[in-house]
Order: sequence, then C-alpha cells, then structure tokens
Amino acid sequence: MAVNRQETGDTQVNDRDTTPRPSADLYDACMRHLDEEIKTLERLNRMQHDLRGALRQADASALAETLDAQAQAGDLLAPLRCRRQALRDRIAEELRWPRDAATIQRLAIDAEPTVRIELLARRERLNRLVAEQQQLAQGNALLTRNWSELIQMMFAKLTGVERTSGCYGSQGQLTEQVATSVFQTRC
Repeated sequence: MAVNRQETGDTQVNDRDTTPRPSADLYDACMRHLDEEIKTLERLNRMQHDLRGALRQADASALAETLDAQAQAGDLLAPLRCRRQALRDRIAEELRWPRDAATIQRLAIDAEPTVRIELLARRERLNRLVAEQQQLAQGNALLTRNWSELIQMMFAKLTGVERTSGCYGSQGQLTEQVATSVFQTRC
C-alpha cells in the first residue's frame, strides 16, 4: 500500500499492511446484487399482499392467479441465492478473507464513507423486506389454515361425517374421516 508523505512529497510502501483493498468493481457488484435482492423481495411482498387480499375476499380466481405467480417467483430465489454465494466467494477470494467472514457489513467497514452508507442502507432495506416477508407469510399461513378448517367443517356438514370421527394411523395419530370433496361422499 502506498503512503503519501506530505513533508517530502515522496511515496513509500508500507510493508506492514499487505491486506488487499476492495476494488470499486467489487463494491459495484455488491450494490448491484443488493439491488437485485431488494427488487425480488419487493415483488414477493407484493404477491403476499395480493394473496392476503384474495384470501380475505374469498376470490378463487385471484387466489389461483396469485399462487401461480408465487410459484414462478419462487423459482427466482434459487439463482439469487447462488449469485449471493458466488459474490461471497468473490469477496473472500479477492480480499483473502475466510468465506464465512465475507459479508457486506465487514466489507463496509473498510469502505469510503459514502460507499459505506450506501452498502449499509441497502443491507438494512433488505433486512426490513425479509422481516416483512416473514410477517406476511405467517399471516397468510394463518388465513389459509382458517379457510382450510372452514372448508373441512363445510364438507363435514354436507357429508354428515363428524370431524371427530376417524381412525388411528400407523403413527398413532387420529386421522379424520372428513370427505375432502363431494365426489368422495358419493363413492
């Protein structure tokens, strides 16, 4: 690393610090990746909101469309995770850090103040989106469970089979004998 000495104007090499410095290209790659993850999570969160709306309105066609879109969007996450791992590998290799220590937070420590602020702001935004995604998913799972129980009760009333009737399965758990479709009641 070169050190500029102001009193003489010459440059000397500091032999004590041989740690490689992150390149501007590495910072740019991190920013681009964080932006890509943010866009993907924003899209998934919009889909979770759409799913919640379809569940609350009992709109079967909107529910089917939303679930199809979510299945396709879920396919985006696997390549994104692979790219995140590749970025961590690149950080670790370029800076000679252990792979598990190659994080945005650690990279930001040595960055210029403006770059540090940008990296950490994007990382914080991503963390907030992940928390929102988890909260939406939990709420939607609860709504889905409530709808499932309602449908089971409806089929129990239609078929005349009580929900508490059933038999014990191989695992020792009571399996309910509730029809899950009108076709099962006729067979």
